[in-house]
Amino acid sequence: MNHSPLIRRVAALALPVFAASVIGLAGPASATSGSSSYGFTNGATLTSNIWLQTWANSSGCSDYSTSVVISGGWNPAAGNDWVRNRTSFQAWGLGASLDAFGQSAKEVSQEWTNNNGSRGTYMSGQMCENWLTAGVSGKTAGTAYYNGQTVSTIASL
Repeated sequence: MNHSPLIRRVAALALPVFAASVIGLAGPASATSGSSSYGFTNGATLTSNIWLQTWANSSGCSDYSTSVVISGGWNPAAGNDWVRNRTSFQAWGLGASLDAFGQSAKEVSQEWTNNNGSRGTYMSGQMCENWLTAGVSGKTAGTAYYNGQTVSTIASL
């Protein structure tokens, strides 16, 4: 039986695609992120950032990273100025649950404040979801007292 060249080409392309889907070859890692900034009167900027790996690993866990950072201007004064990072994740779905920050619930959160003269606060780790979780949203609320001002920003996923 003689097959046309078109059929042979389609079959040649379809076989590797089918094999990859059955074997489960992973594509490149991807992530979603959000960022928000607000300025101080001295020209410095407060920026909140949140990043979450889009695809969970085989254990249902995804890496995350958040930060709240003052850029520009002079260095914060230790003991006077401060930078706060409050990060939360919320699971969507009936019976959905997350594990992060040592908590297990539909919504988990953690807060960290630096008042040691640092320009920022940083959090990173893994957030795990149960099989009933349809999706996850997240936000990082950044607040800083610096240069005699309190400024806030919120970055969301």
